[in-house]
Amino acid sequence: MDIERLFNVVLNASHDGILILDNKGTIIYINEAISRLVGCDLSELLGQNVNVLVEKHIIPKRSISFEALQKKRKTTDLLKIRGQKILVTATPCMKDQNSVEYVITNVRNLGELDTMATMFLESSLKWDSPIINCNHSMLQKKVIREKIQAFEFPDFNFESDAMTEICEIALRTAPIDISILLMGETGVGKGLLAQIIHKASFRRNLPMVEIDCSGFPEGLIDSELFGYTEGTFTGARKMGKTGLIEAANNSTLFLDEIGTMPLEFQTRLLKFLDDGYILPLGSTERKWVNVRVIASTNYVLSEQVAKGKFRKDLFYRLSVLPIVIPPLRQRREDINVLIETFLQKYRMKYQKSINIDQEVKRNLLYYDYPGNVRELKNVIERLALLTKDDIVISKEGLPPYMIQPNLHKNAISDLFVNNRSLKALIINYEKQIIKRLMDKYKSTYKVANILGVSQPTIVRKIHRYKDTVNVKTKEHKEG
Repeated sequence: MDIERLFNVVLNASHDGILILDNKGTIIYINEAISRLVGCDLSELLGQNVNVLVEKHIIPKRSISFEALQKKRKTTDLLKIRGQKILVTATPCMKDQNSVEYVITNVRNLGELDTMATMFLESSLKWDSPIINCNHSMLQKKVIREKIQAFEFPDFNFESDAMTEICEIALRTAPIDISILLMGETGVGKGLLAQIIHKASFRRNLPMVEIDCSGFPEGLIDSELFGYTEGTFTGARKMGKTGLIEAANNSTLFLDEIGTMPLEFQTRLLKFLDDGYILPLGSTERKWVNVRVIASTNYVLSEQVAKGKFRKDLFYRLSVLPIVIPPLRQRREDINVLIETFLQKYRMKYQKSINIDQEVKRNLLYYDYPGNVRELKNVIERLALLTKDDIVISKEGLPPYMIQPNLHKNAISDLFVNNRSLKALIINYEKQIIKRLMDKYKSTYKVANILGVSQPTIVRKIHRYKDTVNVKTKEHKEG
């Protein structure tokens, strides 16, 4: 097989579309994937100038390949062809410093990728059983943590099964352009998880645009989100203003604290989410904006819907994939790793060799953290800042409200036999709680409801602790 034939076989086998332009914008190579995407034969495209194809409406009004040729730099964008979402990346090959010889363009059909990813997700959920997936191994947790750390989020750390499961779902669905609703108390890390999802998506090359829905003065939310044209109202900017939604074009739009959004504005937001068009104030021309939406709330939106404070249709539109982040008090095994993570951060920041003694750790472990991870982080920074260098932080350094009055060594000395590690103590405590509740209720659903976790989580823990929690229920057998 000669090189030219091998070249054609390899590129036509590619699922991605590949197109090559010369320095005048003429197509000199195109593979079959492009032909399928635009619905034309190769003979109709080969030898054509891309501007001619734009005029014939065969390709979108904006040619990324031609932009890369003109600007002499790599260009990436999300477009639509025949109703399909595509990711286009055009890379110029330079003849010398000032002139382009070729432009090589890669086209990926995100619609097909969404379908494949959704099928994979549904298949994974269908086959997810307590026997096959009884627990997240240390290796699984390490892999997920390393993926997240690769996105440069050093403060995001976890050890619990609950957070492992949440992060796994977040990473698995990040490439799928579906709306995600993050729910949880203030300070649990909803904003950080939104950033992780964005960084793991195909939109990561552009910054995520975050909108605090609770932070707009009354009457300004329309102009801030949708923008306005010149002279729309007194005090408006001379050239008008681009709205925050339009600023997120081809990126991720993060609607933080969506539960506080005024009811009258929810209708306009829903319309945008349905058709993708915005109408700036003072304009008669609608604009199409391509965004992926992630929303967050510390409200129980279903209750807000029942009270008439949140639109039911908007709730369903936002919660294609709802993710509930448990409060820190319900995943105490994360506290120790977060303490170490924050200690290391502030050792470096303040150039101090500080440590925490066991009594302080016990107090930190049993505190309920109404402010969740954010509160723990602030406490560790305060301890690091106020403590002298090369000193072990003692209980006296803790804020008075965090000191547990009934947490004395004598009262818990039976737990600390043989110098067991904090992690081992937490596991033992968890075993005893699950065993006692299962002995009493004989139902994984009831126990999950009492502990505020999912039923599959309880089933996995029962299977993990089968030497201690030796229970059999009808629902467990069926699982």
